[in-house]
Amino acid sequence: MGSALRPGKLTVEFVEEVERPGRYSDGRGANGLSLLVRETTDGRIAKTWSQRVTIDRQRTNLGLGPYPVVTLAEARDAALENRRAVHRGYDPRQRKSPARTPTRRAWGQRQR
Repeated sequence: MGSALRPGKLTVEFVEEVERPGRYSDGRGANGLSLLVRETTDGRIAKTWSQRVTIDRQRTNLGLGPYPVVTLAEARDAALENRRAVHRGYDPRQRKSPARTPTRRAWGQRQR
């Protein structure tokens, strides 16, 4: 799929076939989800999911796992869950307990 056009929204077929290194966004409204395709040192193609979110006013990349271990549907579900956690004032990177750790800003608001 060397000359394929980037889709507006990722598809299962595109994710399976893309081999050109780069970052491919899942489109507008995709909760910051993207597929990172890179060539490894031994010449293989590696694909990983990442999500760009803002936590405590800082832009942060969250790793969601490698493809095909994490499917497109699973990556979308994880991105939505992370976005919801951030919206509720929690930091999705802190998964120590079922009740997630609040962000510094949310913690400060609770202390007032």
